[in-house]
Amino acid sequence: MLNTGVSGQQMAPDGLEPVRILLNTWLIPPGTRQLEDRFNDFLHLREVSGEHGPLLREFRDDLRAGMGARGWPDERINTWIDRCGIRVTVEGGQVAFRHTGTPVGEMMTAVLHAIQLGHWRRLKACPGCHWVFYDHSKSGSKRWCQVAKTDGPTGRACGTLDKSRRHRARQMLTVPAVPVRPPDVRPDFTALEPDTTWPQ
Repeated sequence: MLNTGVSGQQMAPDGLEPVRILLNTWLIPPGTRQLEDRFNDFLHLREVSGEHGPLLREFRDDLRAGMGARGWPDERINTWIDRCGIRVTVEGGQVAFRHTGTPVGEMMTAVLHAIQLGHWRRLKACPGCHWVFYDHSKSGSKRWCQVAKTDGPTGRACGTLDKSRRHRARQMLTVPAVPVRPPDVRPDFTALEPDTTWPQ
């Protein structure tokens, strides 16, 4: 079954939320930590016809590959703009993006709109479980999907797990060395025995 989101705190604004849901069809559940691909569930939930499936999967995988500290490279964005046949129009004094009507085109226009509003850089993949979330923090510097398990047994706590690992690593470095008792060495008195080879 497709998990469309763990909490409202991670949902993306406007039309970017379907993109986040699509990205999270490739996931590593916190319970098993085994990779799962739920792309077909997404197609069924969104009632996407099978003919659009391969291109939509390629779009998802390309977005996934490009998500990182530096974001999605410009050349990838421009490539998908061309592939989706997106054109820019002005409607009512506002910039709008038009496409050929495919699911990928709809997703791509949502990405472009998010870039225009400055929202795209806040869509991030957790370095622990790779879950994609929207960073609602004021500074925009959130790194982990969750710090604590706030969503029940399926909740994520990658921030806490990382903090615990770093704490244990520091403890290993600061554990005092146990003094080693020197071996019990007894003095050798044989050198003090009389020399029987003394000349008579």
